Amino acid sequence: MKKGDICLIILLAIITILVFTIYEFQEKSEVVSTAKVFVDGKEILVFDLNQEEKIQEHNFKFSDGKLATLKTQKGKVNQMRIEDCPQQICCKLTGWISSESEQIVCLPNKILVKLS
Repeated sequence: MKKGDICLIILLAIITILVFTIYEFQEKSEVVSTAKVFVDGKEILVFDLNQEEKIQEHNFKFSDGKLATLKTQKGKVNQMRIEDCPQQICCKLTGWISSESEQIVCLPNKILVKLS
């Protein structure tokens, strides 16, 4: 290896460490206070996430009668359970979300859960 190769590797390592450090700092500085549920692009529910520490379940019905459940805890939201969802991907694969950059999406039911 030449001297220039070693300098390039060190420079790339420093840039990588800086990017991850900045990303982690920004994630932790976000204060999430509400969860908004959108169905077909329209906001239908807003949950306050500054409540008590214990897990709360919120049940709600859609206009077509489907029942859904959303779990919330201080500053975070867990997967949604929907009564009539074909593959249950939004239920099984989504864990707790706690950042504005994360979302829960259910395409068959046109549901989006965003944090703000």
